[in-house]
Order: sequence, then C-alpha cells, then structure tokens
Amino acid sequence: ICFLDADDEFCGNDVLNEWYIEAYTNCADLCKAQNEVERKGLVSLSYSFNKYHGKLFHGLNEFPEILNATSCWQFLYKRSFLSKFNLKFLETIKQREDRPFFFHALVHAERIYCSSLVSTRYLVREASTMRTINLEQLSYFNVHLQNIIDIINANLQRISGKAIEFTIQYYISTFINYWKDLLVSNLKKKVVVEYIDLMSLLAKLSPFSSDGILLDILPLQRT
Repeated sequence: ICFLDADDEFCGNDVLNEWYIEAYTNCADLCKAQNEVERKGLVSLSYSFNKYHGKLFHGLNEFPEILNATSCWQFLYKRSFLSKFNLKFLETIKQREDRPFFFHALVHAERIYCSSLVSTRYLVREASTMRTINLEQLSYFNVHLQNIIDIINANLQRISGKAIEFTIQYYISTFINYWKDLLVSNLKKKVVVEYIDLMSLLAKLSPFSSDGILLDILPLQRT
C-alpha cells in the first residue's frame, strides 16, 4: 500500500512495479523511497538517505535516522503488516495526521528497507496546509503531538532512547522553524498553552536530556 496526494505524481510509469519488487524481495514491512520536490517550476531531489540505500534494517532502533523522513507517502507498506497492528490514520483531525501514522508503523516494523528509487514528485504550494500557520492548524497539531506521546508511552519497551531523542529533536526543530512566531504572539491562548504542555511532556520522555530541556528554547510566559 502507498499513498499519493492529489497534486503530486509518481516519477514514471514503472515506479510502483519497481517499488513493489524491492519491498517484496526484501520481505519489508516498510520500504522507504526517495522523492523529488518541485518548487516554482524547479525540480530537485529531496533529502536523500544515500549511505543507507540498498540496506535492510531490523526495526526502528537499528535505523533511527529514518525518523528524518517527512511524510507517509515516502513509504510502501505491506498490507498484512498494517492489518496485524491495526495501523490507521487518526480520525479525530482532518489534517496533520501523516506523521503519527508512519511513526506508529515504524515503531512496529521489523524489516525496513531503504531504496534509492525516486518514487514521487512532491509539489510545493505556498497556500498548502503544511504552509498554513494559524491557531486552528496548531489545534490539529496538538492532537497529532498527543498521539505521538501516546504511541511512545505505549511502546517504551520497543523504542530505544536514541529513537525517542530523534523524535524529540524533530519536534524541537518544528517549534523553532515553524510554530515559534505564532506562539510568541498568542501566549495566553488556550491552544498555545496546550502546545507548550505537550512539548514539555514529550521532552520528559527523553532518557538523555533533563526535564527542563525546553526552558532554553521556549522563552514563553503564560502570565
């Protein structure tokens, strides 16, 4: 099973067949492909896992770098694997449900294959959901973030400290590069307070960092 946004496209007529063959040959629960990015008519190769191409990993803990992937459509999923663990998209939010889905899949995957195949061309639109930053979008993201925390808490025996740290660093980067200005200008809003509390809960899951990890990066006051 794979996913494709309505405004994106596969990079060739044989991509799905080639992708399937690689996943099947390696008995992969998930097969990670590469993707192109089209921005204002210019096409480039997205972040590439070059040194991992052609390698099979036995679970997330052996390959925590896979958490640098950004979307569910970068993977081909074995249907029986998804059914076995009842892996589904969140139904409580209409947007920003991508990462919780593929994060949950990565937590349970026992065989992850990293392919050099360039499968998909992603079209960057300035007015897209991912580039819309407002309080409504933050409310969706809070549900997303709570789900990530719930997945980690339910699988603490399966997820290594390094994989948890990769996850925390991803969300710190998201805060710094994406949400920060919105938060600073809306400090007293309930949805902002909820976000700060969720980020603090996430940080406390780190086996390497102190509970106060966010104090240095969140110069936010609620009063």
